Amino acid sequence: MKNKIFSGLVFAFYAICMCTHAFATELQSKTETVNYNDMARYLAGIQLEQQSSLYPLTQKKFFREHSAMMERFWSEVLRENVFNIIPWRNSHLMPHYDYGTAFYPLSGGDFINFYLFYPLAKKYIMVSLEEAGRLPKLNSLKDHELQSGLRSLRNAIGNIAKKNYMMSAIMKHEMKNPFLEGTLPTILVFAARMELDIRRIEPVMLTARGTLVSAADLSLSKDEAVATGNRIVFKASPTGPERELIYLSMRLRHDSFDPVAPGGKFFSDLRDLNVIIKSAFYLLHRASFGRFCTSLLERTRLLIQDDSGLPYSFFDNSSWNTFLFGHYTHPLALRDMKHPVDQPELAREFKNKAQPLPFNFGYGTWRTDKKSNLIMAVRKSKKSNQK
Repeated sequence: MKNKIFSGLVFAFYAICMCTHAFATELQSKTETVNYNDMARYLAGIQLEQQSSLYPLTQKKFFREHSAMMERFWSEVLRENVFNIIPWRNSHLMPHYDYGTAFYPLSGGDFINFYLFYPLAKKYIMVSLEEAGRLPKLNSLKDHELQSGLRSLRNAIGNIAKKNYMMSAIMKHEMKNPFLEGTLPTILVFAARMELDIRRIEPVMLTARGTLVSAADLSLSKDEAVATGNRIVFKASPTGPERELIYLSMRLRHDSFDPVAPGGKFFSDLRDLNVIIKSAFYLLHRASFGRFCTSLLERTRLLIQDDSGLPYSFFDNSSWNTFLFGHYTHPLALRDMKHPVDQPELAREFKNKAQPLPFNFGYGTWRTDKKSNLIMAVRKSKKSNQK
């Protein structure tokens, strides 16, 4: 009898130890530090140090092929886009820049243009329909899964090199790859190639109250989320401050800035925005979006866009200085919008005062003459308005 009792106690003690070990192992796996910077560099095809946990993945044949293709891709991006945009930006944008919050509606995964034009913002906010995507677990993927994900990633960003353009149809298809999904891998590639140091990545949710919370907050029901996304914290230099990029997957509506709407509650705190809008489907030209345009401009101090952004008529001379670059005569007909709204006043202004534009921007890259247009609007100071 005593032997049976002793055996039972031993078994119970062993079971408790095993459960404790299992719990500790699970807790450790949940709190295990992820080197986000190595992850971004791997996706970008950049070789890693041997001490990196992802280093073994860089020794695969398919990664070496991915790395070679990404090197060619980035060389073309530098030649066609980066080396042309930076001098133009420094000459025209930087004198009006205030280093505050930058906002990119209808952005897709186009972080490269966002950062190139506004490289010193404290906070970046991107809003688009494309899914944000989950943090990939690269070491858990099989070779064929990782190879498939990297292939889709290259396809999603490929047009940036020659055309400085990300096609919605391609993004919609390729970003559904279950192994490297959403806009997150794309953003990380551009961040790594621009030598940013990724410190943290956190899934977030926008609640019906208009507050942005961590998706890991177990006290919040996911039913309350009206949008999901990711928060990426990064540094541009070792001694510089941490900065923040928020990507939200949500549909912009005509009432998105209304104070009672979840988006409106979130956007209500944004002021003095530096805005970029490009390849925007002429969505904001619809009459129903008039209030949206007015509300956005009330929060904006500097804006660049192509003709598919806000209608030119919204930039009245009493409040805005406008500068035109490139070429515009009429809007580009799209597959889903055969007859976008014409802007004859804008065409006359371009004919009279447009300056050269040394890079592709927006829908111009699809025109038969390959000529892009860019509109820069700078809010006049109150002092100048009073004169």
